[in-house]
Parts: sequence; C-alpha cells; structure tokens
Amino acid sequence: MPPVQPCQPRVWANPLTSQPQLLGHSGIKGKARFRRSLLIGTLSLVSWLGFTAAASAQLARLHSISGSQVQLKRSGWTNFRRALPGTALYGDDRLRVRPGTVVVLVCPDRRVTDNVPAGDSSVSRACPDTPRRVRPTFGVSETWSAGDAALPYVISPWSGQVLTPKPLLRWNAVAGAQLYTVTLKKRDGEDWAEVWTIQSSQTTLCYPASQPALELGDEYVLQVVAENAAEASDDGEPVEIFSLISRDERADAEAAIAAVNAMDASQELKTLILVDEVYPSYKLFAQGINDLLALVESGTETTQIYRLLGDYFIRSGLELPTEQSYLKAIELAATGENLEEQVRAQWGLGTLYNRVDRPEEAKVLLRQAQQGAMALGDAKLLASIEAELP
Repeated sequence: MPPVQPCQPRVWANPLTSQPQLLGHSGIKGKARFRRSLLIGTLSLVSWLGFTAAASAQLARLHSISGSQVQLKRSGWTNFRRALPGTALYGDDRLRVRPGTVVVLVCPDRRVTDNVPAGDSSVSRACPDTPRRVRPTFGVSETWSAGDAALPYVISPWSGQVLTPKPLLRWNAVAGAQLYTVTLKKRDGEDWAEVWTIQSSQTTLCYPASQPALELGDEYVLQVVAENAAEASDDGEPVEIFSLISRDERADAEAAIAAVNAMDASQELKTLILVDEVYPSYKLFAQGINDLLALVESGTETTQIYRLLGDYFIRSGLELPTEQSYLKAIELAATGENLEEQVRAQWGLGTLYNRVDRPEEAKVLLRQAQQGAMALGDAKLLASIEAELP
C-alpha cells in the first residue's frame, strides 16, 4: 500500500483508456448490461481460476537483477524463459544465472537475499521456506455490470472489506457530467437506510469528513447518479455490498502490510506483493484496485500490474475495466517477451468474453492462451484454459 498521502478529491481520468484503441465502446461489441442511471451489480464466485499466482500464500519473488538476463523454468515447463523483477516464484522453480549477474530475491518471510549462485539452481536453495504451487483463490463474477461507459459505475469500494472507516470513493467519469449524486446506504433489517447523500463534481472522492463513518458489523452499498442521467431507479436488493474489516482482522492485515512496506524494495514490488498475496486474504479488493490504479496513474506500465488489475476487476464483475486492463496487459506482454503473463491475460480476457456472451472473441483469446500454455509446457495452466474453452 503506498504511503498515506493527504486525500485530494479529483475528476478521475481513467488511465486504462489512455490509448484510443482501448476507449469505451470502441472495444465493446456486445450489448451493455445494466443500462441504468443507478448501477447495481452482483458478485458470485462461481469458478476458481489461477489468475493469482500467490493465492494468498507467501511466496518468493524476484526483487532485482544486476547484469545479464535471468531465466526461469517452472516445474513442468519445457524450456527456460526470461524472468523479470516482480515475478512470483515457487520453491521448485529453477533459476539460470550467468556468472557476474547478481540476483536478489524476496523470500516468503520478507527477507531479502542475494544468495543465488551462478548456474542452475532451485528457488528453495536461496529461500528454503518457499512453498510449491498453491490453490488460487480468486473467482469470477457471474453477473456483469459496468458495460456502459455512459454510466457512473462504482469502481471502489465495490465488494469485500475496507481497511478504514472512511475509505476512498471512486467511480467512472461520465462524459458531459459536471455533478454526481453520491449516496451511502447501510442494511437495516430487510431494507436499506440512507446514511448520507452528497453532491460532488469529482469522481475520486475522499470520504466526506462531516458524514458518519462506517461502523463495524454493518453492510454498506455506494450508489452514484450522474446529473445528466435520464432516469434514476433502484429496482431490487443492492448487492455490491462492502463492510468494515473487524478489529482483529485489521490488526493482522495492518501487520502484514507494515511488513511489506518495511522492505527495501520499490513501490511497484511492494504493491505486487500486497495485491497478489496480502489483500486477498482479507478481502481488501477495493484497496488492491486503488493501489494498482495509483501505480498506473503515476506512470508505471508493466504487464503484471495490468494483469492483476484485470484479475481484480473480473472477480468484481466490472466489464469495461476488466477488458481494458487485460488488453493493455496483452500488449505489454507481447512487446516485453513475457509469455506467461501474456497467457494469463489472454485467459482472463477470454473468460470475460465467455461471461458476457461474446463466444467468438472468447474462442480466439482462449485458443491463443492455449497455444501459449503449450509453448510453456505448463500442463496445469493448459488444463485450466481448456476447461474454459466452449
């Protein structure tokens, strides 16, 4: 998690749509779902996918490389492949290092070590406590929203838990809208009671200091309406529900976050560890999205950042941000020769297209992912991709 800075409300310029080919409906051919002024979505974890390598377990990770390229061969892979800083590592992975090259790893206990010998050696030699492959924990939403760029769909908090009683609020900017009505509601028996309503010209908003903070034990929903909306409606039970993390969990989460932030590492590497390993354990999905977007907004462009954004958005059922994130990850992976990340992003995007009734586009992406997994020699990844093929 980036160091806490004074909160500055602002109009959020979506960094995912900075390139013309990724803008709004230019990449969306299917019908937009949930075309309503007041956006309500549904989250249901219906399938387990290996989008997150760490899956809430603490793994080793490639910290930095000084010298020549380092190559990685995971268990079952056919060949060694180029490894980049930030890559998550399992205990039975093997690294190939040329003489004179210094490789630094972050071990699962957050210890940093350069005890990686030249030649071919296993990750477990440098970090003996690194586990082997673990079961992934991210699921995929079965109901989709945010398919219409003309709606102020909520980005965060959308679901899961939040770490602070006054979280950052973020939603999609609607073209031409100068004012938004933002309402926080909490569950009151079988009904939902309004906690507060404000109007804002911003799309990234500090939680209003003058309004009641979130309380433990309550469930909340955030709703946003743009001033130029033709009609506002609320036609059912709000289901994009979030809550404040419990005191015990918060203490554990803050300790884990502090351990990562205390590392001698770049902010990008710390964020990768947090969103890949720490936040899923506590359902801090809004925090993960905000941290990743903060990196993107600062100018960071790496395949892993965008692929992880896609992973977070796909479990939340946010269609446009999911597509935009995976498209950018695929573009960066292709130019950066990162086949594993490219395959994971293709798999994720193909899965999205399957879920939003775009079967032909899904087939193309999943076939590409299938070919990439075969080139890697990753049988487990290949089986998961083929299970998604129509």
